[in-house]
Amino acid sequence: MLTVGEMKLILCSPASLQDSCCTDLSDGPNTQEADYGILNTEINHDFITDKTRMAYNFQAHSTNYTELCEQVKRESGPNKCAEPPYAHKSDVEMKEDFKGHSVTSPAIAGRPVKSNITVHLPAALKQAAKNVNNVACTFFKNISLLQEAHKTAKPINDVVEITVENEIIRNLSEPIRIDFYHEAVSESYLRTCVSWDTRKDSLQVNWLTDECETQQKGENHIVCLCNHLTYITVVVERHTADSAFPTTTKTVRDSA
Repeated sequence: MLTVGEMKLILCSPASLQDSCCTDLSDGPNTQEADYGILNTEINHDFITDKTRMAYNFQAHSTNYTELCEQVKRESGPNKCAEPPYAHKSDVEMKEDFKGHSVTSPAIAGRPVKSNITVHLPAALKQAAKNVNNVACTFFKNISLLQEAHKTAKPINDVVEITVENEIIRNLSEPIRIDFYHEAVSESYLRTCVSWDTRKDSLQVNWLTDECETQQKGENHIVCLCNHLTYITVVVERHTADSAFPTTTKTVRDSA
């Protein structure tokens, strides 16, 4: 973040929600003095120089959030650190005879069990991930960073990230199924399955309906069928002529 007077400018938005943060900034190689530029530079209120420079370069390191929080506690005494963005990460091993697997997000205090998310990984995923045997499902509960993509459409539930290390998985012959349960929503609102591909939009959250089908199973149950791996959630917005996601959803009745 760059502070100019009273303005605070985010120079680079986070590309993911992993349990790490950028810290330990240090002054790097910079331009020579100039008549116009940046004056009286500080990093976290530590004075750097009173010289006027046209540009600055900073060096930084990635630090595990939990480790950083514990370090602050040791050095400064008890403090209240914000919870890391993810609630749970589950690694699934896909053996040669992989027939599919289901992963359910853990129960969260204060929430009904039916608000959990269940991810159904198809057997086709093993065929697509030829050189990798593990798939990771990460369930995010702190999604404030992901709610700024649209002014009208907001995630109604948690976000799940499905990844296979060093592999780009698309066009699955059998889609991944994600069951989202949530509080009942008025019929005047649309519920749509969306995904964010960080490889295409690495610097800004960009929810798209590409490669995901939305099925309504009831007023508090949505099924997302997606044939690729990425961040996936359900957004809700009031039904208007200029809705951000004017997609047609399927209403599916439960057989029970």
